[in-house]
Amino acid sequence: MKPFSGSTGNLLPFFKGITINKKQTSDRCNEQFESPVPHNQTNALYIVLAYLLLILLLSLSAIISSYAQPHRKTLEIGDTVPDITIGNLRNYQSESARISDFRGKLVLIDFWATWCTSCIANFPKVDSLQKQFVEKLQVLMVTREGEGKVLPFVTRYKKNHGTSPEHPSVLSDTLLHHLFPHRLIPHYVWITPEGKVAAITGPESLNARTVRTLLAGAPAPLFVKKDLDPEKPLFLPPLPEGARLYQSLLLKGHYNGLGSGNRHYSNDSCRGIAVTNSTALWLYQTAALALFEKQGELFTGRRMLLNCSPELSSGAPYNQYTYQLLLPAQKGEELYSSMLSDLNRYLPYQGVIEERQVNCLVLRLRGDTAKLASKGGEPLDRLLDKAHPRLRNLPLRHLIVRLNQLNRLELPVLDETGFSGKADLELNTSFDDLAGLQRALKPYGLELVKAVRSIPMLVISDHP
Repeated sequence: MKPFSGSTGNLLPFFKGITINKKQTSDRCNEQFESPVPHNQTNALYIVLAYLLLILLLSLSAIISSYAQPHRKTLEIGDTVPDITIGNLRNYQSESARISDFRGKLVLIDFWATWCTSCIANFPKVDSLQKQFVEKLQVLMVTREGEGKVLPFVTRYKKNHGTSPEHPSVLSDTLLHHLFPHRLIPHYVWITPEGKVAAITGPESLNARTVRTLLAGAPAPLFVKKDLDPEKPLFLPPLPEGARLYQSLLLKGHYNGLGSGNRHYSNDSCRGIAVTNSTALWLYQTAALALFEKQGELFTGRRMLLNCSPELSSGAPYNQYTYQLLLPAQKGEELYSSMLSDLNRYLPYQGVIEERQVNCLVLRLRGDTAKLASKGGEPLDRLLDKAHPRLRNLPLRHLIVRLNQLNRLELPVLDETGFSGKADLELNTSFDDLAGLQRALKPYGLELVKAVRSIPMLVISDHP
């Protein structure tokens, strides 16, 4: 799908607000209430009673109106979509429309968000279908986000891709999200030309075959979308409290209904971890992160040695994994060592954490700490600021974390300063430039030098 309009300029007319002329409003009030009235107690009482009666009538009107509104239940496949009015429309001939305005066309509702990379990755598919079936299909993009986020996104998307979505779009939506509730996006709802919910799918069904089948009124070979709740233990029936000694589950292949990422479980009887729709490498990194931290070490991608198949890091759907481990609460300390054992037992890899001699960058302190020691003030970490990286009244571990991430230094960085206090730093240099960093650190008595050290590393190899 392309972003919205051919240019953001075409969007601007839809975002104009309504200006209220306060003077006119005030004049109208004066016209109604400044007529001459005798100032005696009887007339004053009549006025008070009139106001009270007016308030009562307005309240009754609001109550009756609210009861008159039809109850809108959530919709499922086979339900007829009520002829609701959709507001906050952009890239359309008006700022609102009724569902019946799209009758006669297959409607594809695309629920998305500016932060959803999967949604954005499927824009070209949706756009291609709209162009292929221009007379028979109507794409309707729907987001909870407002123009403050959507317009800048459209500008960036057009700059990066040379085009932008031109489909009608609903911003700041609540109504359609209520009718079609979901947890995960992208989320696609297909409505027949007659106004019935034909299917609710993920992106797997974004193809011409689906459109042709639904237009023909035949059942389509759709991937029906599921939304599982990752807050609950996955795929497992309820068990008696305290009975769980060890439960683990490992699935291969993308599991529909779950997003990608990690989830932790913790209650009085159970400790657990779930990693869903992720690479084998991410599974090992999840275990290593906790195990390194337990040793007081910082784990990053620079603390790995990979001697294995590239499939370890392949994110292809057939090569994704979903893993869950649940232990009794008293065994919680063993969670990540047990996870690593499970991965080594069932995946075609062997991951171990062991000491290795490797090239490093070592941060050292030369001289006194007078210029390094903090002068106090509100703690501030702006080391990610590219123009003016700085640190105020915080430990040096913040600098070590920054040096180990998001730059091109490549080697692991170790802290050998022995400085345990809080520091102030104004670096004004790029973290991608080692020579520039060395110059910026020197006035604080710090030096960043190459050295060989024996440090814990995550080593992953193919099984023999």
